[in-house]
Amino acid sequence: MINATKTTPPRYASERPLVLVADDHEDTRLLYRTVIETRGYFVIEAADGEETVRNAESARPDLILMDGSLPRMSGLDALGRYAARQTSVMCRLSLSPATLEQSFSHSPTKQGVTSTS
Repeated sequence: MINATKTTPPRYASERPLVLVADDHEDTRLLYRTVIETRGYFVIEAADGEETVRNAESARPDLILMDGSLPRMSGLDALGRYAARQTSVMCRLSLSPATLEQSFSHSPTKQGVTSTS
């Protein structure tokens, strides 16, 4: 008898690195997905900050590409919440100048977020 229920996430079954793309614009997510998948990566998506944290915690992606101004929770806040629970996370956060000014007034380093150059 074959058990049809799989407990292994698709990421490990495919052996491809996993990228989480978080953006509230569907066309932007589709663009990222298309480019990233053609390079051999597996992609999952999120449309808001809360979904980003949930998907990141359940799938543990190798890389997160995230818009800084997501609905329901900003990208910076989502990154801070996720990073506080993980030992290591690689994230590329895209912030507009207005979002950057507003976000950094909340002191992201207190949330465990640091910048590397």
